[in-house]
Amino acid sequence: MFTSTIGYVNISLEIWGAILSLVFIPSLYMGGNGKDKTGRVFIGILLCNALLLISDASAWLFKGHGSLLCYWGVRIANFLVYILGYLLMALFTEYLTGYLSKRIQVSRRAARFVWGICMIGIASTILSQWNHMYYGFVGCNVYSRGDWFWLS
Repeated sequence: MFTSTIGYVNISLEIWGAILSLVFIPSLYMGGNGKDKTGRVFIGILLCNALLLISDASAWLFKGHGSLLCYWGVRIANFLVYILGYLLMALFTEYLTGYLSKRIQVSRRAARFVWGICMIGIASTILSQWNHMYYGFVGCNVYSRGDWFWLS
């Protein structure tokens, strides 16, 4: 099974999004926006987003091929998509909390709560590597959602 035309369009858009995110990082440094904590968290968001998009594009490229490289590539890429999604959510909450706290009084409880949920999600994703509750692979390295996918 090889990637379809729609798959290649998806891969192209994801790689373009990753490049754009990576271009923003030096732009923020040159503009002086990476000096405070909020700016550094935003740069972390951009880096995490770029890695997530590259991982998802890789998962599309590796699926359906039988080589050893594709076997490990599709597994690592899908694992990173899940993990980086949780990290992106936690970083965005951190950024939002930091940005708003410059203007108004903001409790850190919400950010700690989201970080906790994300850590549980990461632990569940690691567990899913053995029990396949979120996802597994069928046939020739093709991603398949597990019974507990909705929990992720």
